[in-house]
Amino acid sequence: MLVSAGASAAAIGLSQLDNPFLDESEFPRMTGEPISTWANKVIAWDEGWKIARRIAADLDLRAHLTASRPDEAIPVIEPIVSAVQQCRLGEAA
Repeated sequence: MLVSAGASAAAIGLSQLDNPFLDESEFPRMTGEPISTWANKVIAWDEGWKIARRIAADLDLRAHLTASRPDEAIPVIEPIVSAVQQCRLGEAA
């Protein structure tokens, strides 16, 4: 679920620093959870963000290379949404 949240955040243009687990209110000293649990949340969200950014960069490059005009470039958001959905399906398994 956290991977999907990170990917969704990247898809809408949020920064890696927008990871909600980097907010002081989510730090282990505030929540009482073990540091390892918190670290795993930070990493999972960040991995989702990175996946979506890699997909977007790849699609941007392909669109640039294949389009003779900007209005012919393939939409970038649809494959990102698809990738997020696949992450969610993987988490449900």
